[in-house]
Amino acid sequence: TVLVRGRVADVCQRKGCWTILQDGEDRVRVRFKDYAFFVPTESSGREALVEGVVEVKTISASMARHYEEESTGGNPAAVEGPRREIGITASGLRLLPEAKKESRL
Repeated sequence: TVLVRGRVADVCQRKGCWTILQDGEDRVRVRFKDYAFFVPTESSGREALVEGVVEVKTISASMARHYEEESTGGNPAAVEGPRREIGITASGLRLLPEAKKESRL
């Protein structure tokens, strides 16, 4: 089990049942344990803390196309075969408060 922090780079646009967390060039797909919770579909750009179990697996071409269909700006036709990806099965996710913009008077 790990605790990671990163920026939400993408979210399932159908119901928020997965998200892509990014830190620099590193990306990880976060799915939620037992399908027990979701994130708001407008969460992209927010910072998040995620706790869960990491796994590396190969997803089928049909599952990769499915993720592309649900993704912001996804391109299912570009999927040519299975994909290997790093994932986290999250037991918890916390969206951090957005930074307040300073105003100068």
